[in-house]
Amino acid sequence: MRRIELTSHIRLIFWAAVAMLCVPGTAQVQAPSTVGPCLVFHIRGNVTTDPAIDTCRQLGGSAQAANLRGWVLAQLGYAFDQAERAQCGTLGCLGPAPVTIILYPDALANAGVQRRTDRLTLTVNTGLIDFIDAAARSFNSDMKNLQLGRPTRGGYGDWMASVLGLGGQRCVFQVAFPTPTVASADLPQEQAVASAAYQLVLAHELSHFRTPQFRCNYSGQDQLGLEMSCDRIAESSLLRVTNTTFTPVAAVAWMMAMEVYERLTGPLYHNFYMGGNAPPTFEGMFPARDWKARSRQIVQTWNAFCGTGARSAICPDGYGDVIRFADSLTQQPLPTPCSPDSAPHAQTSGGFCSALKQALSLAASKFASIKGVSYRSGDSQTTFLIPGFRSCTVQNDADSGDSNLFCSAPTAKYADLLQGYKSCLSDWAVEEHVDKSGRRHANFSHRGLRPVVSVWESNNGGVSTSVDEHE
Repeated sequence: MRRIELTSHIRLIFWAAVAMLCVPGTAQVQAPSTVGPCLVFHIRGNVTTDPAIDTCRQLGGSAQAANLRGWVLAQLGYAFDQAERAQCGTLGCLGPAPVTIILYPDALANAGVQRRTDRLTLTVNTGLIDFIDAAARSFNSDMKNLQLGRPTRGGYGDWMASVLGLGGQRCVFQVAFPTPTVASADLPQEQAVASAAYQLVLAHELSHFRTPQFRCNYSGQDQLGLEMSCDRIAESSLLRVTNTTFTPVAAVAWMMAMEVYERLTGPLYHNFYMGGNAPPTFEGMFPARDWKARSRQIVQTWNAFCGTGARSAICPDGYGDVIRFADSLTQQPLPTPCSPDSAPHAQTSGGFCSALKQALSLAASKFASIKGVSYRSGDSQTTFLIPGFRSCTVQNDADSGDSNLFCSAPTAKYADLLQGYKSCLSDWAVEEHVDKSGRRHANFSHRGLRPVVSVWESNNGGVSTSVDEHE
């Protein structure tokens, strides 16, 4: 693993640049509201009916996004203000239309913007916020130690090395986000590093919003080229802002952490999101998630901007050393993807019944042997599959400590799968009922003992099932 190394000269330049960012955000945001598992807050106006909000309402459940750090909302509000000012000159220059940011729960980091002309709705998921938060804290830890001449322990570099060491292993393991192992009191500087990523994310989405057909003036057809065009517009606008609080090296550190993490866990995410005609790899399914290529463009755009003669916290005297340091981050070695071939689902491909019974046998141990990448909620991805279902998750109840295996099949037929359950669990009692909306549900139990198996028609079509550890 190539360690992060800075000369004393570079340390001072970099730390001065980051310190410039440590100013309180001035954004004013309204108090957020909880809608299903989402958190909704309004930058301007107050929209209560919106397709994204309606989706949150349909999902129901508790506000998983409400567990986020309290300063995230102010961070996003401030980042939006900076992105707007960068894109069109002043706060409010996008016009009087309502502006809403919706935080929703999902593990695969993502953000988006709704295609409407009467309002601006931005969506950001908990996976993205968790990852930016963790990467900012660990990168700040390493930079602070380097600036003080201390060893870098438990931070960004150690995390990168640990992920590299997991390369090629079977996909059933825990992969933590890059949260530093040593507590830090540098919250303002951590927030400043995170702010660079948030500003780039929101300026990127505004670049979509403000260009024809949301295409960032890109005429090609490939997804990566489109997203890199939006990145270029976003970064260029942020660099031009007077007294900007955007620092590209922090954005590069976040992107490269994403690249390393997703390169390792790609087969797990591929298993979760694949459809019937999906490409055979995670990279093929999500070509725009080439964070290495995108981070290298961040460095190139920054270098070109400073090359025009501009001098600021972004382009200080001796800026070339800092840019070369940022470029060295993009050269970090990448892990070999984890191996799905040795994961449990490969051993259960003999049939639906054998896989279901294996799941039942794992319930007593809370499905510990098949847990993979963990979500913020404590739920875990798994490569274990019951034939007929697309993906499974080990869900954990924080209050009771109980666990269940939840699987979904978006295109399956309820009657077909129910017959499979009845055939496999022929000596189990079954209770069938229909809810008020007409959706069918069946519970299987065996002499009143644990576990219990349920299968039901999902709200959005298809079928879901769970093997519950509890009664």
